[in-house]
Amino acid sequence: MSGIKSLVNSLLAILFGTLILSQAVSAEQLFAARLVVEQGVLEMNQNKIPKLMHPKGCEANRGIINGRVKFNSRFSKAPMVMLGLTQLDFIAGANHRIKVETTKVDKAGFNYNFNTWCNTKVWSAKAQWIAIGR
Repeated sequence: MSGIKSLVNSLLAILFGTLILSQAVSAEQLFAARLVVEQGVLEMNQNKIPKLMHPKGCEANRGIINGRVKFNSRFSKAPMVMLGLTQLDFIAGANHRIKVETTKVDKAGFNYNFNTWCNTKVWSAKAQWIAIGR
């Protein structure tokens, strides 16, 4: 269990920066605060968007996936959501462009967007997310 507490303390230190570090908040204090933590994976691939493999110039909205993640448990207020790319598989011979972002974070979930543009050829991309709140 101490490994999990250490991981959560490290994640929160990254998320909240010097606020956590300057106040020397321990993992035990964080667990006592009854923080809710959820995580998941988002994926974009050529099966979902066949145009990812055969771009025709800079088409508008060529490689966009929009979706909504619903949390399993309800937060009392909108949590902090951190999202990061964990896997990229591009096709050689083209520029590599991709953006993933969250929008409209609330107590129940958040919206996400995967975007590619111009001649980028993507086989697949994955992003992991973590939500931390109360």
